[in-house]
Amino acid sequence: MSAVLYFFADTSRWFVDWKGTMYAHQKPADLNLFLRSMPLRVVDGSRWAGSTGAGGYVVAADAKDTGYRADFFRASGELHESETIAIDASVLVDAEWQFGAYPDGWIESEAALAIAGAETIQLGLYLPSVAGLGSKPMTLRIGGTPVYDIALPRGDGIVTPVFELDPLRRAELTLTTTAEPSNPADMRELGVLVFEVKANGALCRTSIARQ
Repeated sequence: MSAVLYFFADTSRWFVDWKGTMYAHQKPADLNLFLRSMPLRVVDGSRWAGSTGAGGYVVAADAKDTGYRADFFRASGELHESETIAIDASVLVDAEWQFGAYPDGWIESEAALAIAGAETIQLGLYLPSVAGLGSKPMTLRIGGTPVYDIALPRGDGIVTPVFELDPLRRAELTLTTTAEPSNPADMRELGVLVFEVKANGALCRTSIARQ
């Protein structure tokens, strides 16, 4: 599959890059399917030199039992091309982002992941750059046990080691980071957190949180 999902962090807009053309998703349910199956890239729209989907191209997803068909439409509404994209239903990934602000000024962002049916798990993490802010310390826990401490650099991504899981048991993972901004209501210090979940070597879920 050659489609890549782009998130423009400065405007919170999403586009699918298909063969060099940017397509806007038709409805929220389509985006949920794309987040389960497409590599995710985060960009700053103010620095983006390519197309931003202003041409009115749209991609829609037609869900099937084993995945979906992506239909790519021209601005005129004419169907240009379609591709069938499979989703591995044997690996189930539930992802939820939680945020907390505390009276003492600390804030916390946590990605809660539940994975079933996977023998191994690997995360790809990305944190866009913010002027004047450095890397963010994060902790990955599996079943409540800390397994990996990360100093995630801004403007760059890292890939965690591969961790073994019991495919017959539901694994609970959390990725937590905290910040102490000068203004507790200002969450920008955490910026944008992105993860791509690879189970048994195959991409099975991407997700994102933006403050």
